[in-house]
Amino acid sequence: MLTCCPSCGTKFRVVPEHLYAAAGKVRCGYCQQIFDAQRSEVTLGPPILATYANDVTPELKSKWNIFLLLGTLLLFVALPIQWIWWERSWLITVPSIGSMITQSCQYLPCGLQPIRVPEKIEVLQRSLQPDLKNPNIFHFQMRMVNNASQKQPFPLLELRLFNSQSELIGQRRFKPQQYLATKTQDSLMLPGTPIDVALDLFHAQVGVSGFQIDFR
Repeated sequence: MLTCCPSCGTKFRVVPEHLYAAAGKVRCGYCQQIFDAQRSEVTLGPPILATYANDVTPELKSKWNIFLLLGTLLLFVALPIQWIWWERSWLITVPSIGSMITQSCQYLPCGLQPIRVPEKIEVLQRSLQPDLKNPNIFHFQMRMVNNASQKQPFPLLELRLFNSQSELIGQRRFKPQQYLATKTQDSLMLPGTPIDVALDLFHAQVGVSGFQIDFR
């Protein structure tokens, strides 16, 4: 039990067995006053801290659940956006969403770079003819088209020359600045628009009977 000294107001605990042996009398350890412990008993109130904790805990739990829900929703939204951001250059080649991403990047700082898909470039016509006056000069002509669903940079043109035994006797690569007209050098290859290429080649060896075109 808890008792209070009527003389100095000091509160301290006493054991009921000790009170019974001393006929209910105790001596204050601070002022040495002897008094009746039962008459000066202090009644303890309800556990205030526990009550406060019980009242606050449900509210804290509710707020925590709201924050957890918002964080989960934000994560589910952020992950797809992040994936689209990292794969944006590839996604523009997908017909169903490519145009949407391209239009969005006109208003957002996407830093979108034109993607290269040289395998989508098709050769429609090609020819390699020797010059009538100089057999070491060949006139190369080609028409190509971009079959991709989006614009792309002009490719690096690789031309290989073969003899009648299918042996490689010459190879050369041409940059877009070398095989394009001046007005198209800084532009992109539009989808479905044929492009004509004409080059005059000098080759010291005679006996060219075949050629191969590759885009890089």
